Amino acid sequence: MAHVGIAGLLALACFATPPADPAIAKAMNALRRADVRAHADPTRPVYHFRPPAQWMNDPCGGIYYKGYYHLFYQLNPYGDQWDNIHWGHARSKDLIYWEHLPIAIAPAPNELRCNSGCVTINKQGVPMIFYTLVPNYDAPRDQRAAIGDDDMITWKRHPANPILTLDSHGGPRFGGGWSDCFVFSEAGRTFMVIGVDALGKNVAVPLYEAHDSGLTRWTYRGLLFSAPKSRIRNMEVPMFFKLNGKWILLFHPGGPIMYLTGSFDLQSLTFKPEKEGTLTPSKDFSSPHVFFDDKARCILFAWVRGFKSGRGWNGCLAIPRIISLGADGLLRQQPVAETKKLRSEHVSIQDLDLNNTGRIIESPRSDTLEIMAVFEPGDAKTIGLNLRRSNDGKDSVRITYDHTTLSAAGVKLPLQLNKAERLLKLHVFLDKSVMEVFVNDGQKAAVKVIYPDPNDLGVEAFATGGTARLKSLDVWKIKSIWQHK
Repeated sequence: MAHVGIAGLLALACFATPPADPAIAKAMNALRRADVRAHADPTRPVYHFRPPAQWMNDPCGGIYYKGYYHLFYQLNPYGDQWDNIHWGHARSKDLIYWEHLPIAIAPAPNELRCNSGCVTINKQGVPMIFYTLVPNYDAPRDQRAAIGDDDMITWKRHPANPILTLDSHGGPRFGGGWSDCFVFSEAGRTFMVIGVDALGKNVAVPLYEAHDSGLTRWTYRGLLFSAPKSRIRNMEVPMFFKLNGKWILLFHPGGPIMYLTGSFDLQSLTFKPEKEGTLTPSKDFSSPHVFFDDKARCILFAWVRGFKSGRGWNGCLAIPRIISLGADGLLRQQPVAETKKLRSEHVSIQDLDLNNTGRIIESPRSDTLEIMAVFEPGDAKTIGLNLRRSNDGKDSVRITYDHTTLSAAGVKLPLQLNKAERLLKLHVFLDKSVMEVFVNDGQKAAVKVIYPDPNDLGVEAFATGGTARLKSLDVWKIKSIWQHK
């Protein structure tokens, strides 16, 4: 099937009548008008999720419900810059092929924007969105809810709003950044965490507990976590969840996505951090969101940013990842296995010696590729791949390893290879202006927005200052997720 714009996608989703909310109808009409321009940009990713057009940022609600993965995200339908934040919505059967749905929430007359939050099912079986209201007048933020129909298509503001306010929440008078609520459950109890960017000289994550089945009445239970702002600048989009017996506090501190692993005492409601790490040092990878599916997989979405403006679109999501906990207590991240269904034309190479030289790979000439490479570094000083290589070799997107650091288009990852194995494994996704790299089964990862010349499509493996071996190299051309009926 050829390109399908927003109007066609909505028709496929069987939405014959316009939304009842005039603000949503207006926003969707704006997306329809912007779709043609956005689609015309040849640098726009084709197998990463993105809205029909215009600006997106945080994934702010993910849930598996009645056979569908539902994804909600921050959306400005009126331009390709951050502003006018609505909640976009899409669903998928497999995390790969997505169906755009009507916008879930548009700002009400008293709302400047609808900040991030989460989606859950309350104890009455009703779908609920929780989000942070940013008012369009001089007043503090508060936490609000919307309730959805059983298909999660139509959403209405909850009559009990606001769910939490700074005047009545029972805790300290937090600063203006009291935002980005996230709901989780444990042992039959339901909790909420919210990010706080100013509690004196600290950042903090307060903890609340619901005491009704409809999740509209909440009690402040204290601070789950706090830290000096000199160490952690911000606590945006905090998420707290249990993984392989450990509790993870994952958040965006204003720099690389950070996490703490540790234990959570359900009696005292205290979190004891044990280890900390970052998902990647990439500046282009931001604002994570996690949820669990029917296979008990912990799925992570994150925002890819750093694109050029003025093209009718801006922003996409990284490939959905499975998050797991390694034996060292640190997180691992791998692309979901479902990405394999996008593979088409394939080239495979085995046992290629690289003696202080580069070797051009006769691979599919495409700007949408998946590459898996396994190197034996040998005594070479550096090894790696030149991707999107020009014919004369002067330009490329370089991935290099020098035995201490892996650099992916300038994103530097400290890396010491396992002495018993001594292999470097690279799993790379190239999608127009996006590159994602997973290293050694997800021990490290990098994301980078790139703008090579559109005619630069070569692939080269290389070693310098000695001899290395390319044990295996597989290259696939990858299909668009928007050309599937």
